This record gives sequence, structure tokens and C-alpha cells, in this order.
Amino acid sequence: MEFIPVIKSKEIHRILTKELLYVEQYQRKIRLVTREVTLETYGRIQEFIPYLGDNFMKCHQSLYVNMDQIRSMKDQSIQLFGGMEVPLSRDKFTSAKQRFSRYLTEGKKLAIGLIFSCNFTGFIV
Repeated sequence: MEFIPVIKSKEIHRILTKELLYVEQYQRKIRLVTREVTLETYGRIQEFIPYLGDNFMKCHQSLYVNMDQIRSMKDQSIQLFGGMEVPLSRDKFTSAKQRFSRYLTEGKKLAIGLIFSCNFTGFIV
């Protein structure tokens, strides 16, 4: 889905998933963080997972990060574009590293495939 609806008692927001840096649950609240705004609402993170695309990865017990926003990953942290840092649990490091590597290389193969799959038969000289 392209956006996540956030419905609170006196306001409604639409957060574009491509702008979302991460989604986090702490206690009974959900925090949705973009570069411009941080929204908090009551709920469970499972309610928001269906709105997240394949580019979101679980990196901690209650935190999902947008892989499009990751600059680097090391030991127990993930650095996002813009300087923000989120925790990466020790037990998820290996699987997160593998998934992020696969995500990066599959995206590259797709981009190269699109470049070479162009049909140039229309350019007859």
C-alpha cells in the first residue's frame, strides 16, 4: 500500500510509506517516524504490518525499518539517511544483514534488467 492511515481521536493523517523511516511499538503506543514528522497513536504493531511493503524489515522486537532509508548497518545499529540511528538486535543482525544485502542486489539486477530490456526496434534509420 502507498500510505498508512493514522486515525486518532481528533485528527487523521496519511503517511506515505516511501517517506516512512521506521515504525516502532513501545508500551501501548505506535510511533511512525518520517524525516518531517513523528506521529504516535495507541495500537499494536501487528495492525500496521499489512500496510508496510516488502522493503520493511524487522530489526528489533518491536521495530520495522524501511530498507530504502538505510545508509549503513553495523553491529547493533542501523544508520539512516539524514543521520538518524535505530537499534539492531544482536540476534537479528545476521538475518538483517543477509536480507538487506539481498534487497540491494535484487534492486540492482532489476534496474539493469530494465535498461537492457528496452525495445529499440522503433528507431529505424
